[in-house]
Amino acid sequence: SISRVSSSGNVADVDMADLIENMGRDEETRIVCSYCEGVREAGRLVRALGDMTPQKPLIMWKVGLTGAGAKAASSHTGALTGQKDLWEGLFRQFHVLDVKDIEEMCDLAMAFYHLSPGGTGRVVIVSGPGGPAVSAADAVERNGLSMAVPGRESLRRLKAALPPAGTSPANPVDVGLSASFDIRLYQDALEIVLDDPGVDAVVMLGGGASLDISAEYIGGLIRAKERSDKHVIAIAYPGFVQIDQEELLRPLQEHGIPVYPTPERALRAYARMSGYYRYQALRRNPG
Repeated sequence: SISRVSSSGNVADVDMADLIENMGRDEETRIVCSYCEGVREAGRLVRALGDMTPQKPLIMWKVGLTGAGAKAASSHTGALTGQKDLWEGLFRQFHVLDVKDIEEMCDLAMAFYHLSPGGTGRVVIVSGPGGPAVSAADAVERNGLSMAVPGRESLRRLKAALPPAGTSPANPVDVGLSASFDIRLYQDALEIVLDDPGVDAVVMLGGGASLDISAEYIGGLIRAKERSDKHVIAIAYPGFVQIDQEELLRPLQEHGIPVYPTPERALRAYARMSGYYRYQALRRNPG
């Protein structure tokens, strides 16, 4: 849910720093998203960032960092957009989560909203189709995360649960294309890897061959998540195996399972969220 929305316009007397200070103090606000063209009082902004970012994430879509963008912002509001290297230094110093567009902003906000701190970024990919699993594995490493290594007991249980042909218990866990009809294979694999102490998050790529089977698949993800405090992330490719219906997917989000259209977007958001929580922990416990 959204606690507050503010639009400052030409900022006659209320600057970006005022809004950030206000949102930082507001107990109902857990995540702050900002579209920023520029600021008038840089010193106050620095102080506001220093107070806020150790306490709650600030996701900032900073525009006007190119020559064309700076000219457009100046003519739009008269704001001083600033130099690109100065803003990037500010982002690094205070761990502001800078994004390039509204899509990336929403992806990151969804990760913070649904997922809790914890873990070291060890990810398992569970998939029926093989190609997207390979791409997802690339995205894990590309974003500074790690592919979890299932323990012996997990491998034993996965081998026992999965059909002997066309599957793989290693990570990525390939449950086979037959899982689109026998949806229990997805749930069994998810439950097994969630039990593994070496796993922090599971990314699920799949669904059913029909709406009824996909509804069963979603119910299985929710039941598995209810037994675990680890992160479960669902991927719903547009038009893929009948799992792109908004009404069908809403129960996942209601049970703390974010839904993304691709694993690449999901893993980018998960990695940046994990990085922020590491920064927050270091600020609170520098020793």
